[in-house]
Parts: sequence; C-alpha cells; structure tokens
Amino acid sequence: SFCTLLAAPMGQGLSAGALTGIGANMALVAAVETTTGRAQIFGASVAAGLAVDIASDVFARKGKLDIEREVILNASDSLKHVYSFYATNEAHPVSKLVRQKHEWIVLESHTHRFYTVQKWPSNGNVAIHASSTLRGACDWGLRAADRPTHGGEIRQYRDDMDFDVPDDLQVAYVIAWARKEDPRWAFSTENSKQFTMRLRFPLHDF
Repeated sequence: SFCTLLAAPMGQGLSAGALTGIGANMALVAAVETTTGRAQIFGASVAAGLAVDIASDVFARKGKLDIEREVILNASDSLKHVYSFYATNEAHPVSKLVRQKHEWIVLESHTHRFYTVQKWPSNGNVAIHASSTLRGACDWGLRAADRPTHGGEIRQYRDDMDFDVPDDLQVAYVIAWARKEDPRWAFSTENSKQFTMRLRFPLHDF
C-alpha cells in the first residue's frame, strides 16, 4: 500500500536530494535572496530524492534465502576475521548507470575456510557460500556483481572495515542472522551497502 511505502526506510535518494538542495542553496545564494525561495529549492530537491526512494522500493527485486549446504554442515566453525570487499555493480541496469558499488563480506574461520555473505543485486537473494581460499570467496562477490572473476579485484577491499572477532563466534550465528533478513534488493533503499553495514554491526559488537 501507499502508506507502507511511506513507512519504508528511505535511503540514498533522500540523502542525495537533501545534499543537492543544500548545494543548490549555497551556489545560488546571490540569486535567491529570500528564505522562502531557498526553502522551495531545498524542498523540491528532497521531494525528488524521496520519489527516487519510493520508485526504488516499488520495483525492488524480491528473492530468497540461499545458504550453501557446506555452510550448514560447518555451522560450528569458529570465525576469526571479517573482510569487506566491493566491485562496480553491473548486475542491475540502474546501479550500472550510476556506477553504484556492490559490497560483500568474507568471514575467515580458524580452520581456514572462507564464507561469503552478500545480497545479490540480480534477484535480492541473501546468500552465504563457502570457499577454501580468499580468492574463491571473492569470486562469489564478483559473480553477484556480474564482474569477471579473474580481474584482480580482490584488492578492492575496504581495509578500514577489517576486524577480528572473538573465537566463540561461530558460522551458526551468521546463519541465524541471515535468516532474519528480508531478501529484497532495491538500488536506493535496500542494497548491498546497507546489507553489509547491518551485518558488520553485530559482528563487531559480538
């Protein structure tokens, strides 16, 4: 319903609209002398951003929970480190047009297994896949972004988001977290960046 759309969390469109309004007011400070005029410019920019967010939610792609069997079998595996990677998102036409990034998280365990956790832009699936190498784990992220898997993009990682986790944090915790996530993807309000941010918070504070 329309009320549900308005209640949905707003995202990048609204933020961009607000920043555009502020920037326009600063740029036109000499041309627009009245407070009313400036408020109208800001309001129009915010309204445009809000419209983008609502359109993004309307056309959101709804998927499913996709947890690989090997991940379930290794639910008791103890984790030790969290990596965050990104690549240009070419799996969604609007995201490709605005050069939006696709982000994913790789969890390293004490048994040297790697688990890729991400939300796929092509279908909204919340997915966890297991790999034996960090490169193999990153390939899952590149596939989701519809990028070549041998382009050296393993180096496009957010080193400022790397951190260790306590030894008692198991894969089972991440599986339980993923099962509570809404499997949907919208280029503005519910994309991979919001997804990885939500996952990093509980892992960091565990």
